[in-house]
Amino acid sequence: QIDVAAAIALGLQLPHVKGNFLIGQPGTGKAQMALGVAALMNAQRILIVAPPHVVPVWEDIEIPVVWPSMPIVRIKTISDCERLRTLTTPYIALLSREHAKLTYQTVPGAIRRRTPWRIADPNTPDAPPAYGWVWACPHCGNYLLNRKDEHVKDVADIPMRCTTARCREPLQTVRHKAHHGGNANHRIALADYLVHRFKNHFDLLIADELHEYKGGTTYQGLGMGQLVQACRKTIGLTGTLFNGYSSGVFPLLWRLHAGIRSEYPPNG
Repeated sequence: QIDVAAAIALGLQLPHVKGNFLIGQPGTGKAQMALGVAALMNAQRILIVAPPHVVPVWEDIEIPVVWPSMPIVRIKTISDCERLRTLTTPYIALLSREHAKLTYQTVPGAIRRRTPWRIADPNTPDAPPAYGWVWACPHCGNYLLNRKDEHVKDVADIPMRCTTARCREPLQTVRHKAHHGGNANHRIALADYLVHRFKNHFDLLIADELHEYKGGTTYQGLGMGQLVQACRKTIGLTGTLFNGYSSGVFPLLWRLHAGIRSEYPPNG
């Protein structure tokens, strides 16, 4: 365990290395090795992200074994995040995976405008053309177009951004409880809050059960990507990194290694 922790800590000292994997079978002591890496790096602010049922294990067993006197803070709300600014270092912040990813729901945010021209209804070809209603951008007012350069008529076809090149305004808004039966969630994802308000605040991120964040477009995967950006260095703990498919490991490699990101840019 000492040799593994020393090797990972040495690798994380390299400026071009954003993170490393710590892969081992259950019972090999991955948690204690990760905390050993934090000690060798002299990390003062440590963020640990774990599944909900594993968070108490970190708080009650893993951390006290390595650092009996280390202050531990559970993060569940934005107020908990802001309280971190007042704490003296060193400390460890524990964040549940669910609190990191859960956020408010969004719905298409466009407006309807009447067309200045008449549109023929294909369902009633004998009827004379009439003025129609299509979707438009609320920011610039231009009509939205689909992939066929046709005006968007169905709410399901509203794109994520305005199709006008000079605008590109996001066309998503918060799903409001009053309009959707009171089931809307107005919680802000703490991963999103940390990446915007606590950029480089944490010296080290320890991501437990890293294989659960392999989704390229899932809330879990995107939340982990944001937390990696918010922290200076990252260690990913897992016993099953690779599932036999390249798609199962590529998002993790892309988020942790600058070389992969430069070879496969987001808009490439």
